[in-house]
Amino acid sequence: MDLKIEIRKLYALHQATIRLDHAIRDIGQTAWIDFAPSRFVYAFFTFNSIYALDWSSSYERRRAIKWTADDLARMPREEEQFKAYLRYVDTVLAPNTSALLSEELSRRLTLYGVTQPLEDLKAVDLVNATRQLRNLAGQLPGEFARLWRGDATGEQFFPSACAVFKFVYEVRCNLFHGRKTRIQLLDAAQQRRLLIYTAALIAGNSLLFRVAEQADIGWRKVDVDFTPRHGRHNRPPRPPIVQHARTPTSQRV
Repeated sequence: MDLKIEIRKLYALHQATIRLDHAIRDIGQTAWIDFAPSRFVYAFFTFNSIYALDWSSSYERRRAIKWTADDLARMPREEEQFKAYLRYVDTVLAPNTSALLSEELSRRLTLYGVTQPLEDLKAVDLVNATRQLRNLAGQLPGEFARLWRGDATGEQFFPSACAVFKFVYEVRCNLFHGRKTRIQLLDAAQQRRLLIYTAALIAGNSLLFRVAEQADIGWRKVDVDFTPRHGRHNRPPRPPIVQHARTPTSQRV
């Protein structure tokens, strides 16, 4: 796959997440209301599309390369894939990685009206959670604070980013495979947390385009046109349905 074209597609997904409003309305009604879960889904879909590629090999060979199975027919787990992405962008952007992510994360939180993200993250309600998820939730406020404030410098950035994005990945699994009702998802505290997770995803996704701007592949940021057009070939991309192991269904993360 052409590397420049693939990055162009990913950038369009990234722009759709941050530029388009995500709302819902009851059938037969005219009023729309903001729906944070939809923005979170698009942000994670972009993140998933990004870490599905082996970026180290892609830039080395100057073409988009997806992860492949090893000699034992084992595919890298998704956690290994997104950690590889985070490590790669940090390798390229260091020592500025933490500052770049902090700048974008702060911008998104401000735009979403989230003024006390650490307090919101301390209020995560876990019921029937695994020990691993409880440990992640306990680490989350502190690790998120390092990313938000830009304090995760040098070797601290990678473990802090991994802890935050691992928790966000678990949120994604719970949201997609849990039994959350619309009432639960409309809960104000739940929506604020989803916006915090969305802000982290957008900030993490944005690092890819910082790398692309520095690379000698001829890619530059261009305006993305979301003007509705007729015809099936101009429909916006849809998040794919991906099967994962079911996570505990009563966690409000």
